[in-house]
Amino acid sequence: MTETKKGIRERSIDTQMLMDRLDKMEVGDVVEYGELTGLIGRDVRPSHSAYGNLQSARHALMMEKQKVFDTVPKVGVKRADDVGIVAGGQNDLDGVRRRARKGLRKLACVKYENLPEAHKRRHDTFATQLGVLHQFSRRSTTKKIGSKVDTTQSKLPLGKTLELFGNGKEAT
Repeated sequence: MTETKKGIRERSIDTQMLMDRLDKMEVGDVVEYGELTGLIGRDVRPSHSAYGNLQSARHALMMEKQKVFDTVPKVGVKRADDVGIVAGGQNDLDGVRRRARKGLRKLACVKYENLPEAHKRRHDTFATQLGVLHQFSRRSTTKKIGSKVDTTQSKLPLGKTLELFGNGKEAT
């Protein structure tokens, strides 16, 4: 049996054209979906045929050029400023929390006693990880960590963050 390696896929012309247009935007600029749709001749709005191309273009520019683009509902795409990027962190945490809760609900449907031992351990591992993500993505947890960050005026290393939650007592 021969092994096939996944290489870097070639970027589609539509994605590249969208990237070229988005790359020219200044911070705060908005480009409408209609313009982007006209550029490639396919609809780039969410749930339409070329939305994936737009997402790929946005992702590539973030990874390659540190440019972030937000959606303006029913309008288009906006080049985010630094304050907007930080503000979007709460939306990201809310999404993590929703996904973790959904995963926990799925795991709760398992007939645990019917699982082989190895799968019981995997179930417990996943439930633990999802539980931690669910807990740490709460807004109250953000406030608790934020108050410590305000004191230290810097990012907290993982160990110091975990100390905040050790034994249910706040670290000093």
